[in-house]
Amino acid sequence: MKTDQESRIGIYITVIFHLAVIIVLLLTQIGSAVESEHSYVLDFSKQEEIEREQQEAEFKEDISDKLDEMIAAASPRSIRNIAVD
Repeated sequence: MKTDQESRIGIYITVIFHLAVIIVLLLTQIGSAVESEHSYVLDFSKQEEIEREQQEAEFKEDISDKLDEMIAAASPRSIRNIAVD
């Protein structure tokens, strides 16, 4: 009878141990799945590139306008393009 009881105890301990291991593994997998679902990667490189291009275009336009003003102020006579045959 003692061997019968010892074998049952051994089986119960083995089952409990394996269930505990399975529970721990499932919890870690569920935890990592939840973390990966809530993480987002935001890529602003395209937006930054577009903003940089817009700033460069505005800068070039401002310089062009200032140069035109300087040229107009430097020469008092008007500059005309005349077609020559």
